[in-house]
Amino acid sequence: PMLTLLGIIFVVVKILESYPWEIRLISVLFLLFNPTHLLYLEKPMPDMVTELGFLLCFYSYYREKLQFEERQTNTNILFFFLGSVLIFLSKETFLIIYPFFLFWFMYDLIKKNRVRYWMKIFTGLVIFLIIYFGVNGWFFGNPLARMEAIFSNRYVSECTYELQPLSVLWDRIVYRCLLYTSRCV
Repeated sequence: PMLTLLGIIFVVVKILESYPWEIRLISVLFLLFNPTHLLYLEKPMPDMVTELGFLLCFYSYYREKLQFEERQTNTNILFFFLGSVLIFLSKETFLIIYPFFLFWFMYDLIKKNRVRYWMKIFTGLVIFLIIYFGVNGWFFGNPLARMEAIFSNRYVSECTYELQPLSVLWDRIVYRCLLYTSRCV
């Protein structure tokens, strides 16, 4: 987790390198003392790796869109590809990057901007997925073995409201909220 946080800080500082050092320092302090980062520094969970992957994708697109230099396009594609792979391997899904980057992909497609950039990214991701599912199929006999294992091990906790009766959600929102606020008053 610490190396991931250092990677996040590095990417944020790189994004803000045109700003004064005071702005970069404040940004780093906000990142370091963010309760989410402090929580995940002590727990081995993939959320910080996912965040680093998203920031690499964002940094790639930021450089491609706002700091465009033809010789850096391949580097930007590599950053986006690495970020996407980190997201996929940490959460087994690309759903996290869909809303934000799908918007920019559609925007660029309509405006006919950065089409080569997007096509190279999609080509790399398709090749990665073919290799990923091929290796899973070779080792486990089923290309979808990891995903089936993840989805079959689904559990019901206090926060999986879609699997519980509506009364559980109602209790959580109304009763516990009122109980908590009455104790504080």
